[in-house]
Amino acid sequence: MEVYWRNGAEAEVLAEYTVVVPTVSVGHVAQLCADLLVESLEMTLAAVLDHPGMLPLVGYTGKDSELATGLEAYVNREKKLLVLQCRSEVAKAYRDTYTSDLLAWVTKCKFTKCLVLCGADASQRSQSQLDGTQLRFAATEALGEVPSLPETIPQLERITGQDIDPQVLGGDVFIPGGGLARRLYSKANEAGLPLGVLLLFTSQGNNIPQAHMLTEATLAVLDTTLERLKAPPSWRLLMGGAM
Repeated sequence: MEVYWRNGAEAEVLAEYTVVVPTVSVGHVAQLCADLLVESLEMTLAAVLDHPGMLPLVGYTGKDSELATGLEAYVNREKKLLVLQCRSEVAKAYRDTYTSDLLAWVTKCKFTKCLVLCGADASQRSQSQLDGTQLRFAATEALGEVPSLPETIPQLERITGQDIDPQVLGGDVFIPGGGLARRLYSKANEAGLPLGVLLLFTSQGNNIPQAHMLTEATLAVLDTTLERLKAPPSWRLLMGGAM
């Protein structure tokens, strides 16, 4: 994992920071959530990250002449928060290496904890997941209980059905359509890293309302409050708008 820091950000002490990692998953709801966090918390670009397994990507942020790349880190020093914006998919052959390298970087930076965000395929919910909130949370043993976790967000149900291959589960955690979330959770659990996964069951389509829901839940888990959420300028380009 190559990290290109901006304006001397590498010298910062990140040991007391929380890092938020959205995965490319169903409906891209995690990326939209990261957009809202970065814009609403007025975060600044601290670094651009690269990995051999990441598919090349470059785009327009909607701000002046700024370009967006596949993996960037944004920071809010007051709240001691670093948010990764993962826009690019990881090639299948590199997914295991990528997750290991990403967690190695998290360990090297000595973040207090890591929060992974993802969407999960609503069509693969179990019977007990059909009603009530569509948010779920899973924590590694090293993270343990999260005092700020709202009581309205239940723990992710453990799957024990015989019809699901244990290799797919990564133990007993099933996150259909969650991208690399399951791999990150399983590897972090094995390594003893404090990591939580916050997911929202959703489908493909316009997930802006779901992004707001996931963002509000994320802020609650981070024990942070905001008067309102602000959408980034790039959202004006959705569905070909403002073009």
